[in-house]
Amino acid sequence: MATNTWSAAANGVWSADGNWSLGHAPLAAEDIVFDITSVKNCTVDVSPSVTSLTISVAYTGVWDMTGQTMTIAGNMSDHGITGAHTYGNGFVFNGASAAVEFHPGNAAGAVCTNAILTFNGTTAPTLALNTQLSVKPFKQLILAASVPLTVSGLYALYITGPCPVISTGAGSSLASSALLELTGNAAGDIWNIAGTFSGTGSVSAYMGASSIIINVPATTHTGTGGLYLNAGVMAWTNSTFLVTGNLSFAGSLVCSGAGAGTLLDFNNFNAAFTGSLILSSSNNTLTIRLRSGTFTCTALTLPALANYTLYFDDAIINMAGNLLCSAAATVYANNAVITMGLPTTTHSITTNTKVLPTLRLNSPGKILTLVDNVTCTNFIVLNGTVLYGAFTITTAVKNPVFSANVPLSPMTLSTCINLLPASIVSMR
Repeated sequence: MATNTWSAAANGVWSADGNWSLGHAPLAAEDIVFDITSVKNCTVDVSPSVTSLTISVAYTGVWDMTGQTMTIAGNMSDHGITGAHTYGNGFVFNGASAAVEFHPGNAAGAVCTNAILTFNGTTAPTLALNTQLSVKPFKQLILAASVPLTVSGLYALYITGPCPVISTGAGSSLASSALLELTGNAAGDIWNIAGTFSGTGSVSAYMGASSIIINVPATTHTGTGGLYLNAGVMAWTNSTFLVTGNLSFAGSLVCSGAGAGTLLDFNNFNAAFTGSLILSSSNNTLTIRLRSGTFTCTALTLPALANYTLYFDDAIINMAGNLLCSAAATVYANNAVITMGLPTTTHSITTNTKVLPTLRLNSPGKILTLVDNVTCTNFIVLNGTVLYGAFTITTAVKNPVFSANVPLSPMTLSTCINLLPASIVSMR
């Protein structure tokens, strides 16, 4: 394979034959090199196709691909030491096992704003981020069908929309040990995964105030890092979402399961949201497992039209809003504790005859309405929480706990009431 090296005597353009060691502008079958041979600035004024691109640490010039897209059949590495590098409209990597590394020395001068990274190789392509390209981050990451991309490096992969921020084709996979930091800047920005996501790296998504959707259809989404969102809505459909790291974000989670095997599994890890977990399904194949981690959200909303199976497996669930269980749901309560600490004046619990785990109500001076009867493993009311409604409480333990002088409208119970197992206390 021929190597064509940048040898310009003065600042120049890519397409000029005289600027290259082989006497002609790069051809598709050539390896292209920028090194000490010439450190003059290069303006890529065409959208070329090449076999590989190497920008060595010895090259100190400005490298500007504004408005252009480069197609590379093999590998690419950028180690240019000082000159600002502009990646134009991005790169298309067609190599089956393309090794791509971004490590420009002048990270602050790197411009990736319009650059789309597209991977088409279906064997083992890799992307290494060893410079913090966060000042003007990449625009999109696109994986074609069946592309198994591995992302690594000392720094994050920074991607700022517009949509799709990340798009992966059917059968593809994205395995990352690096942080993925996504920023959506317009309504409709999405992270569209039709393949799988895994890895030890976390995901941080800064997706705007609302209407931003991260869509993960028909796939398994896993990761041993975390998933951190600061706003917006995270939505997935017909997928398996297995949490193998902690989740934390200020938006809401929306899970719609219209297809078979839809699963949300928190898998013993912690989840903290200032938004709500909203679940809906057109059939009974949606399964939610809140396992032994700590789950915190504004409200746990399980819509009345939803059909799903909900497992409370040793989970600790903290919420500051309403608890609504669908009449169509199947609920399994296994040693979990639900704590409702309510910050506003009135909230409610609607069980639709579902048996809940331990229900701890801790909302000093606030009003909690029990919309219907409550059947639970244990029922604990603390610190002056006020209960309203015509309801029956059925517990499976002998001594449900009520703190001193807790007002239960329209009556007050003493510190502790001794009840027989599965006995009933009616408040009317």
